Amino acid sequence: MFKISTVRKAFVRQLSTFDCGPACLSMILNYAGRGSEIAAFRNRVVVSDFGMSLFEMANQAKFLGFECRCVEMSLNYLKNLRKPIILHVLNQHKEYHYLVCFGSRTKKGKVEFLLSDPARQVFYCDENQLDAMWESKAALYFDNLPHQPANNFKLKWIWKSFRNLVPTALWCSIPLINIGALFCGIAITWTLQQGLKDSPMNKSMSYLIALPILLLIISMFKSLLGFVRQLILLKINTRISLEFTSRFIENILGQPGCGIIDSNFTNLKQGLNDTHKIQTGLATFVSCMFTEGSFLFSALVLLAYFFPLGCFFVVLYILVSVFLIIKDYPKASYLYAERHDAFANARQKIIAEIPLLNKSDSATKSEKIIAHQNLHECYIYSESKIGMVTVRQNLLLECIGNCMVIAVFTIGLLRLEKSMDYTTFMISVVLAYLVNSILPRLSASYFIVAEAVDSALQHSINFP
Repeated sequence: MFKISTVRKAFVRQLSTFDCGPACLSMILNYAGRGSEIAAFRNRVVVSDFGMSLFEMANQAKFLGFECRCVEMSLNYLKNLRKPIILHVLNQHKEYHYLVCFGSRTKKGKVEFLLSDPARQVFYCDENQLDAMWESKAALYFDNLPHQPANNFKLKWIWKSFRNLVPTALWCSIPLINIGALFCGIAITWTLQQGLKDSPMNKSMSYLIALPILLLIISMFKSLLGFVRQLILLKINTRISLEFTSRFIENILGQPGCGIIDSNFTNLKQGLNDTHKIQTGLATFVSCMFTEGSFLFSALVLLAYFFPLGCFFVVLYILVSVFLIIKDYPKASYLYAERHDAFANARQKIIAEIPLLNKSDSATKSEKIIAHQNLHECYIYSESKIGMVTVRQNLLLECIGNCMVIAVFTIGLLRLEKSMDYTTFMISVVLAYLVNSILPRLSASYFIVAEAVDSALQHSINFP
């Protein structure tokens, strides 16, 4: 049984509705360690409006040097298979479709198959669900299929461009600005605490005038730091967008025929979409690492200095949260891909059939309208599933974080007046609470960055 992380590295997304066959063969190429051949193969293959038959896919696979045959297979035999096989199935729209099965596992007494759907992503499918969609029991079986790690995608150009986009001074300035803003916040708290320590009646008039002026100066300086930080982030994001858009256009126009697969320029549209995701992911990474990330690092340093035991609980909370976020990512990624597929399918269907509706009779027109409503309902349902996964994960992270804050508060309370003063106690509790409030935002950013990495992999396939 393959790990889902291994299968995700071999995943190749289809570029159009009828491109699922070549995408599945591309996954087999990637599985065999021949990922560098995918772009040339997909540019060479011409897919009709009816897709590819299983016999045509077998011929293409043999042309690529694979030993394969079209077979009819039972579900029980598929359970014991330990290598990839392409299945001929019906998708959720009752249309013929291809996907790759990478084996099965038994979990809680139930058999689950690890499937790689080129229209969506990698996911586990239970036995009954696969049996329902795999009506034909037809498959493309590969003999003597070699397995090499799918490590042919070069992402060094992303890191090199990312590193050279902005001068080092700008990278260093954002964490320093954040630390300055943090100390401004501490200064405001300390000033208020000192000002309210005694009764205002015991203060001189000059002191009462100086206190709000000092608060105003510190607050304005903190706001100015925030403004400068946003300007720097905006400059970085602009440079990222210009760099990757220019690179994509140069790749498309500088190499004749590169990436242009069909007359609808589907690959071009997907490439632009991937470029946009990469830009968004890099911008999100920069924004989080140099804002919430730098604050999180500063909070851990302060906790380690003032309250090491409390810092241990905070670090443990972060590690558990990171584990849960990474564990849930494959499911969330599949749901995002499912939403995109539902939207693209609904959009493509309605664009294709709008010219035909006026020529149809009332009964046919009513059926078409109902069918389109069902497609858009699938999209809305996909949106709700993504929202439910996000809400549940945030709730779990906040519950674990609340337990962490209570643990820090309880341990600090027990050590109060013995080895810890009240100010250190309150600073530690406030920092633990702030970490608890920041981490769910970082988890949402993680999904955006991870999707950008996936898009970068797909971009490297089509535009090597």
